[in-house]
Amino acid sequence: MTVNAAKTTYSIFSLSTKIPNLRLKINNTLLERENHPKYLGVTFDPRLTWCKQIENVQKNGIRRTSLLKKLAGTSWGADMKVLKKTYVGYVRPVIEYGMASWGTAAKTNFQKIERVQNQSLRILTGGMRSTPINYMEAVAGLEPEENADSVHQVPTSHKSPHAQTNCHQTKETVEADKFYSFRSANPQTP
Repeated sequence: MTVNAAKTTYSIFSLSTKIPNLRLKINNTLLERENHPKYLGVTFDPRLTWCKQIENVQKNGIRRTSLLKKLAGTSWGADMKVLKKTYVGYVRPVIEYGMASWGTAAKTNFQKIERVQNQSLRILTGGMRSTPINYMEAVAGLEPEENADSVHQVPTSHKSPHAQTNCHQTKETVEADKFYSFRSANPQTP
């Protein structure tokens, strides 16, 4: 097998601010340095902060969420069952793809992706911006994204002794709580 030197690039991953300028060659062809290589659909960055990857996921998620808006419509739109299947099959795979590798990103970066999911939940349930996210997840019957993250990060969680705990409520804990009437601020029993 021969390597095509014209298509081959190299990347340096380091937390150092002084990155050396290497002159790597294959068959006397100087290799170009690429700061944001893309491998199997996951975009890497030199410091492995995953900012570029999360920007791509956010952009694709917003584009796909716009389809949910069109399907929901105002008077003729699809019901919640169809919207949920569309979300699970069309929007969520974009959010979850490659999460085992870039799941170590900072919480502030994950919040960008959570906004896409929260917007989708509002479209699914018809909830307003003031509706709590955990209740919309329970109504839609969807698992919180942080729980989905932990499922996909089983191999990486063994490497990190400081794994985060889930702060979202699950469907069962929401149902165990008192029923909350969104029309009034008073908790009611079911």
